[in-house]
Amino acid sequence: MGMYMKFTVEPSFEETCIFVLSQNHLGDLTCQLHVYLGKICHDSKQLSVHEVEAKLVDEALNQLMQPTSALLPKSTIVGLDGTTYSLELHNNGHISVVYSWWCYLPKEWESLKPLVDLILTHSGLGYSLEMVKRESQLQGRTGG
Repeated sequence: MGMYMKFTVEPSFEETCIFVLSQNHLGDLTCQLHVYLGKICHDSKQLSVHEVEAKLVDEALNQLMQPTSALLPKSTIVGLDGTTYSLELHNNGHISVVYSWWCYLPKEWESLKPLVDLILTHSGLGYSLEMVKRESQLQGRTGG
C-alpha cells in the first residue's frame, strides 16, 4: 500500500472542497488526485480526477522532512468567519499526522505550502494558498 493525503478546505459560507491524493503502491510513477465537493468523500460529489507525477509529490513531501517544521505553531489565530484548512498525511495506513489551521498557514508550518500548492494547482480549480491569503487580506480591508 502507498501513501494517502486528504486536504480539506471549509469556507464559512460555501461548500466544503476535499482533495484526496493517493498512490496505490510505493514506487508507482503517478498519484491520483480526486476532487470532491461536500463534507464527506463518500457522500459528496466527485468533481474530477487528475494524475500527478509521483516525483513532484516526493519533492513536496521532502520539504516536510526539514528540521524547521515545528509540531505546533507559537501563535494561533481563530475566528468564526473565514476558512478552515486541514491536511491529513497517511503512510501505509499505520502512521499519520493531521495539520489544521484557520485562514492563514502558520509560518512555523511553511514547509506544508509546497505540498498544499501542488494539490491545489493540479486540482484544475486554479486555486493556491497565496490566492487564499490575498483574498482574506482584501476582505479584511474592504469589510467584505
